[in-house]
Amino acid sequence: MLLGESLHRFFQALSEEITGEWKAVGRNLNVTDAQLHQIEIDNAGNIKETIYAMFLHWLQHGGTSATRSTLSSALKDAGRTDLASDLD
Repeated sequence: MLLGESLHRFFQALSEEITGEWKAVGRNLNVTDAQLHQIEIDNAGNIKETIYAMFLHWLQHGGTSATRSTLSSALKDAGRTDLASDLD
């Protein structure tokens, strides 16, 4: 599992970069549409916090699949190979 303060800073940075693709990234991380919707409601009005919360949800519930490789693949599949390269 991915851990550490640097990861949280990375999630914050990603949250600023994927405002248009965040749901696709979430789905690629196996966060359900219902979970994405609830995260969006819980963080209404703040897209960056919504995205950050989605990453934390994935990290906390992703189990052994919450890896750098999985996150990299999710970003690539959402068309953000530029961001995925930071994980490789």
